[in-house]
This record gives sequence, C-alpha cells and structure tokens, in this order.
Amino acid sequence: DKAVKWYHDKLGYEFHFFDVAGGAGYVGPTPEYNPSITIRYAGVLSECFESEHSRMALVETPEFVPLVHKPYNIMSANPEEDYEILRSRGVQLTPISEGRFTFRDLDGNEIEIVGER
Repeated sequence: DKAVKWYHDKLGYEFHFFDVAGGAGYVGPTPEYNPSITIRYAGVLSECFESEHSRMALVETPEFVPLVHKPYNIMSANPEEDYEILRSRGVQLTPISEGRFTFRDLDGNEIEIVGER
C-alpha cells in the first residue's frame, strides 16, 4: 500500500488490484518454490503510460526481499520534462544524460526512465 501511494503521488499512476494463488511461489533469490503462496499485485492501468513498453506491476510477497536487478524501464516521450516533474516532487534522481536517468522507488529499486527515439 505504501508503494502504491508513493507511485501515485510521485508519478501519478493509478492501479488496479488482483491476487494470484499458486504459480507465483518464487519469493526470493532461492530455488525454493511454495505453490500455496498468494501474491497480491497492483497493476498500473494502461492509460497511465504513453508507451505500451512501460507497463508495471507491484508485487506484495510474504517477506521483503530487495531486488538485485533493475525491474523495469519507463519509456518517455519527453524525459527532460519528466526529470523536472519528478525533481519537483522530491524524487532523488541521477543526472540526466542522453535522454536517460534513474531514480530509486520507495523500496529502493532502481528504475530507469528512457527517452523514446
């Protein structure tokens, strides 16, 4: 819920919610699988994005396990404008270079915004 609020407040995203039971039991960096786990997803509504390549879903798992990779990129028609909007909303950003920059979300995941060419 905190991540959903953060993405709504900082990026303006709206979400829909759904649960998946079974088939989603990998919850960490181990090969162990638990088929009885129900995972709660918060999917961004598609009209929040300019690009079909910028879909995302937040996943609530039984234990917090930080990701060790960049989970996704967000495509942008105007990364310079997006940079200024996010900066004005208090999001910590890396310097913009060649139409790209990154930020860390509430959970510490590194997200990259990439200008569409």
